Amino acid sequence: MSQSNQLSISPYLNENVQWVKKPDFVTPINNGLISSQQGDTIAIDGTTFGFVEQTAELLPNFRLSAVQESKRINSGYAANFTNSIEFNLAQTPISEFTKTSSSYRSYVGNIEFKSGTNGFFILEDTRLILVNPNSESPFKTIYEGGEIDWPAIVDFDNDGELDFVFVDYALNNVIAVSSNGAV
Repeated sequence: MSQSNQLSISPYLNENVQWVKKPDFVTPINNGLISSQQGDTIAIDGTTFGFVEQTAELLPNFRLSAVQESKRINSGYAANFTNSIEFNLAQTPISEFTKTSSSYRSYVGNIEFKSGTNGFFILEDTRLILVNPNSESPFKTIYEGGEIDWPAIVDFDNDGELDFVFVDYALNNVIAVSSNGAV
């Protein structure tokens, strides 16, 4: 593996009110966030690696395959694999999402609708997709354009529907869209 394909991590642990450096380790570089928490282990998203907080131990096979997991809300979450995204919901099962090969960046996040049910958003290089398991067509592209940034998700107008606000770097604009895709 070349140096550009590696992520170097230098862990420190607080022992007796002093920061003690532990051995550095290297993992394959990922395309998304650094980690998600699973108990006392930090899962390095986009890889199979895990890192145990208490002992600073690296677990190369913490997961069976490289995956990024969304936050868990009401025990519902999504698992973002290399070619697809699987949704794990107790209330409403939905089919997996097959990713396009043209998108380098792929991230899935969990949201909670005002009704209390779970939903998700998928952020790719140029698309923002709302996933509503209660809809007849659960995958709805609400924005497609240039290079977009992480959305802020809020109900700006108190209509009970989520609004997504983000930067489109290609247009050099701040964009706001409703969950219906209206700008």
